[in-house]
Amino acid sequence: MDLLQGVLHDQAQFQRLVILVLLVLAVTSVVGVVFVARAPEIVSIVTAVRGKA
Repeated sequence: MDLLQGVLHDQAQFQRLVILVLLVLAVTSVVGVVFVARAPEIVSIVTAVRGKA
């Protein structure tokens, strides 16, 4: 029985890891899309800041 509980525990940890990875991927993809959508604004801001510096 201990072995079975150990396996179930490992599976639970593995599922948590998978969920965490999926969350990270989702967040990074959303950030990437927003960054690409806002790229012209970001570039103009950066160039303005560099022009002042």
